[in-house]
Amino acid sequence: MIPWDDDIDVGMTGENYDKFIQVMNNSQNEKYSLMSSEGNEKFPYLRSAGLMLNGTKFMAEIRSESEESYTTQIVLDILAFDNLADNERRAKIQGIKSFIYGKLSYLTTIENPTVHQVGIKLFFINTTIKSLSKNIQTF
Repeated sequence: MIPWDDDIDVGMTGENYDKFIQVMNNSQNEKYSLMSSEGNEKFPYLRSAGLMLNGTKFMAEIRSESEESYTTQIVLDILAFDNLADNERRAKIQGIKSFIYGKLSYLTTIENPTVHQVGIKLFFINTTIKSLSKNIQTF
């Protein structure tokens, strides 16, 4: 259990994840909706999906300058477990790349992300996010 997490995460092999996405995208289901990067370019999490229970509402007290609160349906997170490199060094490099790419992918879906830096660091981070945003969305 993760105290600050508000959902259930389910993992499956990458092959089964691809089959699941295909089945859900091809089915007309009134009870559930699927949100994923495969079907929505604004969804920032690669190789994961959210299976939502239609007609439900989850509200969190996440406040920012541009929005008063964030609401969504109750979601079951589905994560793909893809192959990990065979040796420890390659696995660490793969993990670092995945972490960086995942953060950049998420940040590029937010028009003006909050960055807790000032001066030249803030300028560099914002410029990098905006320039990479175009490249990441075309992958």
